[in-house]
Amino acid sequence: SDLIVRRNRGLVVFLDVPYPVLQQRVGSGQGRPVFQAAVRSGPAAPGEDPAEALYRARLPRYRAAADAIVPAADSPAVVARRLAGVLWEARRPIDQESESRRTAP
Repeated sequence: SDLIVRRNRGLVVFLDVPYPVLQQRVGSGQGRPVFQAAVRSGPAAPGEDPAEALYRARLPRYRAAADAIVPAADSPAVVARRLAGVLWEARRPIDQESESRRTAP
């Protein structure tokens, strides 16, 4: 799957945002065709929010594919600091892997 390909190419970080925050940020979903298609398709069950159902269906795969999960409900500055910390902690294995790639025959 696409997630496996991404994982094989480097560090995968999942920016974890609770659905209510995501819904507020995305709004009507303009410019997000998958989100809009989910909304247009209607609920899978009576009273179900189709966009939330899409979110819940994808969440386990995103978490499973992630090398790191960063809580991302806060301001961009706070999330950026968290992400920088994750990248800083992960730099040694990535640098070592890059080094081995450069010296491999």
